[in-house]
Amino acid sequence: MKNSTAVIQIVACLVLMVGIVGGSYSHGNLMVSLAAKKSHKLTPTPAPAPAPAPANLTDLLTVTGPFSTFLSLLQASDLVTTLQSQANDTEQGLTIFVPSDPAFSSLPKKTMANLTAEQKKALLLAHCLPKYYTLENFQNFSNPANTMATGNNGGKYNLNITSKNGAVSVSSGYVSAPISSTVRVTDPLALYMVGKVLLPEAIFGLPSPSPAPAPSPVSVPAPASESSSHKGSTSSLPENAPAGGPSTHSAASFLSAQQSIYLILAVAAGSLLLL
Repeated sequence: MKNSTAVIQIVACLVLMVGIVGGSYSHGNLMVSLAAKKSHKLTPTPAPAPAPAPANLTDLLTVTGPFSTFLSLLQASDLVTTLQSQANDTEQGLTIFVPSDPAFSSLPKKTMANLTAEQKKALLLAHCLPKYYTLENFQNFSNPANTMATGNNGGKYNLNITSKNGAVSVSSGYVSAPISSTVRVTDPLALYMVGKVLLPEAIFGLPSPSPAPAPSPVSVPAPASESSSHKGSTSSLPENAPAGGPSTHSAASFLSAQQSIYLILAVAAGSLLLL
């Protein structure tokens, strides 16, 4: 009976020990799980990239350079809203090659005055690419580039953009101009200043060919002077010949003979008187 009680006590102690160990293990797992959950909750979530700030084309052209003429033409043609919508409301963005005020003032006075309203609008849109481009994008650029004036115009109003030794040039087919400075390159709008107005070939035609250089003048020998011909005719005379030439010498001989005759006649007349 005592042995049975002892066995029961031993078994009870074993069960108790197993329960304590199992409880500790469960408690440890619970703590680890809670710690994991807590650390997971504390991990910060990356903030989304901020959306590009909307571009205000009017402010940029007013502040950043001598672009008042280009801005005035955009406003007169009701194109500011069109361009800002392309920059701010599309995924492609916008690139503009902006002619400076001196570029417009260097044009003949009637160049812009003779254009119709639609031609002026096409000229302005021909300076705008419907996509955001950095200078690096113009390396090995695939030409031609469609502009915002191209639309359904059958490939008209395109630009050709070339890069050489880091310098980027833009050609309309009628005018070619290098990019003289970078005004703004921040997505979604890139502005580059050019020193010439990119007059479209579709409006102004092909550029006039350069005139051929004038031929070099042919040297014609000058005619011999009269004194030279005289000099040549007297070259056979002896060196002690009179400077006057043969005509002077003959006249002197003639005068000497005439004086001799007069002298003879005078002597003869005197002899007759003596007789």
